[in-house]
Amino acid sequence: MHALPRASVPVATATGMRRLKAVHPNPGGPPSRVSPPLPQHLYSGIVLSEFVAQRKGILVDVLRLTTHRLVRFAIATGVTLCVVAGCSVDQPTVENNDLPVTSQASTDSVTPPANETDTDSAQEPLAVFPVGGAVDYQLGGAYDLPAGTDIVVRDSWDTPAPGAFSICYVNGFQTQPGEEERWEGVNSDLLLRDDSGQPVIDPDWPDEFVLDTTSESNRIRIANIISDDLNRCAKSGFDAVEIDNLDTYTRFEALTRDGSVELARLYGEVAHAAGMLIGQKNAAEDTELFEGHGGFDFAVTEECLGWNECAAYTNVYGQAVISIEYSDDDRLTLEDMCADSTRPESFVYRDRNLTTPDSPEYVFERCTD
Repeated sequence: MHALPRASVPVATATGMRRLKAVHPNPGGPPSRVSPPLPQHLYSGIVLSEFVAQRKGILVDVLRLTTHRLVRFAIATGVTLCVVAGCSVDQPTVENNDLPVTSQASTDSVTPPANETDTDSAQEPLAVFPVGGAVDYQLGGAYDLPAGTDIVVRDSWDTPAPGAFSICYVNGFQTQPGEEERWEGVNSDLLLRDDSGQPVIDPDWPDEFVLDTTSESNRIRIANIISDDLNRCAKSGFDAVEIDNLDTYTRFEALTRDGSVELARLYGEVAHAAGMLIGQKNAAEDTELFEGHGGFDFAVTEECLGWNECAAYTNVYGQAVISIEYSDDDRLTLEDMCADSTRPESFVYRDRNLTTPDSPEYVFERCTD
């Protein structure tokens, strides 16, 4: 087989699988940090708690507990609170306030994770990423872990693997096949549109629509919808989440880097509040932004050895990087990859479609060092 140009590398048909796409230059600097607006009921509850506690001197313990829970709710959405006596709070505005609001996706705030609102106990500490752990990548279907596996990545509808650091795959910037109903009706304006008003489809993935991340209100509503997936991962017991298609903006001129990073930041806040780490999938050119501004904890990269860009991830995340290389890429042999000094320690060599062991296409190898 012959190596293909970067922009035309074939993509897999396995659910959730992605290739790092060609990028166009974007000289824009880091976006300013914009937080979702403070919900009216949250703001009113805090003010009421402070007033009653100070003026009446009754039920102080109860109100303090209520305020504590409300503050943790606000922190999960990235809102800075001011509850000191005499301090005024100006609620930020949201652009495009005329967009429809539904119970599924409100423009007011990112839905907080269930474990942040249903209990008074402190948030459990986040898991520690097993740096250098042996990894398997199972997006084509879950199966028993190969011997010695410390880390596994699975689809959000699969279950975590007992005894391994389990990462949940979520498509954060395009629609998933079979989930079109989530984006119909009042949510249809969250799809990117072409000049004729038709939803934009990713040509590499013709069953996926591109999400419109260009406005703050859109990003908040999208985060509300995708937070259902993040919370499902947390409730299933996953330790972390991997967000895919962070680089969709590089393939569609109507989208921006700023919009991508800001939406990624919202995902990071929800994931952390739910007790999970969050990982960057590909997008080597923006690693510093996703780690610094987005708050990401680790990276998952496909073919960084083939593209000679592994250092873009390890320079930022250290060895908290998962590297997947594919057996149909003839630019490098497995021996070459294992000998490469830039190879991340958590490395796996897989068939492109990420099949299960009962498939004749199945390939699974690791380096012996």
